[in-house]
Amino acid sequence: MVVRREMRNLSNGDTLTVKADDPSTDRDFELLCTHMGYKMLKKDLKGPVLSFVMQK
Repeated sequence: MVVRREMRNLSNGDTLTVKADDPSTDRDFELLCTHMGYKMLKKDLKGPVLSFVMQK
């Protein structure tokens, strides 16, 4: 998964913003944060493009 690899390359405290168009990414990113210890700072699920901001 590209997002997982990008998160690993970040320094602690850095953030990654991801835009997606698949509604299942909400569940996927929540699970990623839970299992890897990241924090979901913000998500916008309105409209055709979803936006997620995660912190390492």
